[in-house]
Amino acid sequence: MVAVTRPYFRSAYAIVYRKDSGLHITSLDDPALKKLRIGVNLLDSDAENTPPAMALSYHGVVGTLVGFGTFYSDSGLRPEDIINAVVKRDIDLAIVWGPMAGYYVNRAPVPLEVNLVQSDSTSGIPFAFSMSVGVRRRDRALRDSLQVVLDEKRPQIEAILRDYGIPMLPLEADSSRGAGGKPASR
Repeated sequence: MVAVTRPYFRSAYAIVYRKDSGLHITSLDDPALKKLRIGVNLLDSDAENTPPAMALSYHGVVGTLVGFGTFYSDSGLRPEDIINAVVKRDIDLAIVWGPMAGYYVNRAPVPLEVNLVQSDSTSGIPFAFSMSVGVRRRDRALRDSLQVVLDEKRPQIEAILRDYGIPMLPLEADSSRGAGGKPASR
């Protein structure tokens, strides 16, 4: 249980492929996905996985998936490996969390296409999420002071996100506000 600020940005998972690939894939409903090598980030959890991995299984796309680590590891895995695999043509496309995709796509040595996926109608799995700052539930004063800073620095925060290539969606109407317009605890 945490106390959260209002969201300060919203992003979604992205389909990423080389611009010279001849592909034009904008959703998980595309039948071409069953024939392509698709990179997805995998978690070490038995019960859950990333939204792309879970949603692709609903579409019957499992035999062509290539798993990538989500975090840095002692074995040398790096988050950018999935984008580098697209660049090197080791995979045809990747479905990656938008902020990670945006950052590494902007640094790729070849032009890459990025198509955001906000949801998957077949599985019902959401692909877009709002980001907030969370603190211990009892630290409401800290949460409220962070909210003041987020509000005051919004233009600078958004500029940094843009500079890093983070794809941003419009923030949804804020339903997390508590009494007096303050964020509610969760």
